[in-house]
Amino acid sequence: SLGQLAVRGRMNRCHLGTFQEALDALVEDGMAVTEVDFGECHYLSSLFIGCLVDAILRAREAGKSVHVRVSPEIGKFFETAHLYEIFAYEVVEVRSASGIGSAVTA
Repeated sequence: SLGQLAVRGRMNRCHLGTFQEALDALVEDGMAVTEVDFGECHYLSSLFIGCLVDAILRAREAGKSVHVRVSPEIGKFFETAHLYEIFAYEVVEVRSASGIGSAVTA
C-alpha cells in the first residue's frame, strides 16, 4: 500500500495547483506509505516547500510514513532551507532522458 507522486522538470507557480491537489490526494488516499519523488526535478519554486511541509505533517498526523527523494539540485535547496530538521529526504542521481518539460504525476 504505497501512494506515489513523481515531480519532474521545472516546477513554477503555474504548476502549484496541480501539485497541491496531488499532495492532498496522497494524504487522503488511505495508503500507509507515501513517496514523493523529486529525483527528476531540477528547479522548485519556494511556493512548493510550504505545500510539501504541510502535506508531510498532515500525513504524519494520519499515521503515514512519508519518503522524499530529491535530485542533487533540490537537495541543495532543501539543505539551505534546513528542511532536514522537519523531514528526512534522500538525494538520488536520476536524470530524465530528455530533461525537457515539466510534469506532476500521481
